[in-house]
Parts: sequence; structure tokens; C-alpha cells
Amino acid sequence: MEETSVTIPRTKEKSLGFTLVEIMIVVAVIGIIAMVSVPKYQGLTDHYHLESSAQMLAGKLRNAKQYAMDRRTNVYVLLNSNSAQIFYFNDTTKEYTSLETKDDFDRGVHFAYTSGTGLETIPSNGGVDNIPLDFDTVEDRCLIFDRKGFLKTSPVSITLTNSRSLPQSVSVDLSSDTLEVKINW
Repeated sequence: MEETSVTIPRTKEKSLGFTLVEIMIVVAVIGIIAMVSVPKYQGLTDHYHLESSAQMLAGKLRNAKQYAMDRRTNVYVLLNSNSAQIFYFNDTTKEYTSLETKDDFDRGVHFAYTSGTGLETIPSNGGVDNIPLDFDTVEDRCLIFDRKGFLKTSPVSITLTNSRSLPQSVSVDLSSDTLEVKINW
């Protein structure tokens, strides 16, 4: 009998894992997605911070009008570069008394005073400023609601901006007649 030899073809063993090329492609795709999505996310968060701060300020303005009518006295909404606070002048103590806690604008959002916007300088009580904490610089401004809930100066425009290289801004406009607070982009 003749011996026959059968040759069995050798197959490659199955590889376990990924090749270097596959890994490089995945890393490149992830990098491209990150380059596109991160700036959009930052823009979205900046927009959110501006919107949130504008809504907080609009709420403070509505509260101040209501406080003025309820207390039948002038009520002041004090603005500085980073926050807003409502207060009134207490006739018995001859001092400014806060009606609400000071609310800070969101991170990166600032108020910068510009002339012609209807905002007043901070009134003093006989030459001695007894303004609540953190409110004593010349740049601080306020809105004044009289005892009937009307603005002393109307209309008023308050602009909040962010600190990005291409700044965005939002304006809160209100008039004495309706206290319609409009937020403009």
C-alpha cells in the first residue's frame, strides 16, 4: 500500500484585539467629534448663564414693584457688576434695609453701567451712605420704584454681558406702565 500524505492547509489563528490602524481611526473620529461639540457646548452654557441671570433680574424687578406697593415706600433695586439686591430706606432707623438677599449673576455674567439707560445713582441718607454690604462703588446703579409701583425714570434698559472673546449680551427692558420685562438678545 501506498502511503498518501494529505496536507492540511494551515489557517491563520484568529487574532484577538484590534490592529493599530483600527485604534488610530477610532481616536481620530473621537477627536473630530470633540472638536465640533466642545465649542457648541461652551456656547450653550454661556447662553444658559445669560438667560438665567436675566430671568433672576426680571424676578427681582417684579418683586421690587410689589414691595413698593405693599410697603407704600420707595424701593430700590441695586445693581453692581456681579449681583442685584432689593432694599428700602427705613425711616425709623434712618438706614437702608435689605428686603431680599443679594443674588449673584451666574458665573461669567456681568452688568456694566452705560449712561442713558434710565438707571439712577445710589441715593444717600443725608450724605452718609449706609448701603448694604458690597454695594459702595461709584459704578453701582439702582432703579427706584415709588410707593405706587411706578419707576422713577422710565423706560429702563439693563444689559448683562458675558466674558467670552466674542461677548453675547441680553437686555432687560421695562417701562413704568406695565412692568413688562422684555429680554432681548
